[in-house]
Amino acid sequence: VEANQRALRETGRRLDGVTGDVRAAEQRGDQAGRRADAAYSLARGKLLFKVVLEDMAGTFAFASASLSDEATDRLDEFARKLIRENANVYLEIRGHADSRGPEDYNLRLGLMRAEAVRRYLNGEHEIPLHKMSVISFGESQPVADNGTEEGRARNRRVEIQVLS
Repeated sequence: VEANQRALRETGRRLDGVTGDVRAAEQRGDQAGRRADAAYSLARGKLLFKVVLEDMAGTFAFASASLSDEATDRLDEFARKLIRENANVYLEIRGHADSRGPEDYNLRLGLMRAEAVRRYLNGEHEIPLHKMSVISFGESQPVADNGTEEGRARNRRVEIQVLS
């Protein structure tokens, strides 16, 4: 009987520890949810316009996140417009890929493309990092047929959503 009572007390202590871990995880989840809500509130502004960099003229080569000269020229033009208009905007930079390759690779590639644009706008034009976010849609939002080379080239793109 005594051994069973000791085992029961030990089990109770372990359960108390697990309960504490669950409460801590719930608190961290609540904090993360509040941060996500705050970020959403910041970014949910009205869409002013969208700029698309796609591979039709060599913007992104297959399996590459490097910006071409044409892409940097378009980004320079875009940044000059923002600076000229003294626009207090938020940029959501969305990376995309064609359907060749594994889905998880295409998600990473889309993110690398979006991040390349973000770094360029910050490094060359001093657009503050806190005014930009990046997200990858990988191959999930094609704008053209992935069955053709031209379609795949159009799907290798970055879209910049300009929000007020």
